[in-house]
Amino acid sequence: MSNIQKPIKAQIFVIGTKETVKVLFNPNEYTINGGNSFSTMKSSGDNSRNRATILQYLGSQEKVLTLDLFFDTSLERTNVRSETQKIVRLMNARKSMNWTPPVVSFVWGRMGFRGVVEKVTEKYTMFLSNGTPVRATLNVTFRACASVIKKESKNTEEAGAERNQHVSQTGERLSSISLKEFQSSSEWRKIAEANGIDNPRAFKSGIVLIIPRLE
Repeated sequence: MSNIQKPIKAQIFVIGTKETVKVLFNPNEYTINGGNSFSTMKSSGDNSRNRATILQYLGSQEKVLTLDLFFDTSLERTNVRSETQKIVRLMNARKSMNWTPPVVSFVWGRMGFRGVVEKVTEKYTMFLSNGTPVRATLNVTFRACASVIKKESKNTEEAGAERNQHVSQTGERLSSISLKEFQSSSEWRKIAEANGIDNPRAFKSGIVLIIPRLE
């Protein structure tokens, strides 16, 4: 009997929800950066040249996790953005979270990192003949935190909700897109209005849809 264990897939859990994003391929490596913050002072004395430099400790900086995630749907010949956008959407502010992005937990075996997705760089490197991307690498940066609060503003909802785009897939309906974007299928009419769709059952796959702000 073989004792070889199957590799454990990394996952991203959205804190406070049942939402889980599973990566297609584990990262080859990751980097965790941390540090301390200091301010510079000079010791007292008559001769400025002889004053010693004194560092005032201000505290520790939040740790930052950086990694590359690889995605490939060339065998299935499906749009790889259906997978990559699951990561990208974790940066979006959510109404259910007081217009802040969600706190997530990146877990890979015994390694865990809690924070927010601060930045994502998308690189698409393989395409079908019709231009559909089927291979991509995301460079993802997580910043450690326990929770997120929003800076108060007069137009809290308008400032917090980012406009997003969604590429429609074969078999998708506006209600299912609404569920992905807003965690509710009932907002499909707003997507239809924002994109000038009169017949919600007639729109085709491969269309770039504008995801509106929820007022």
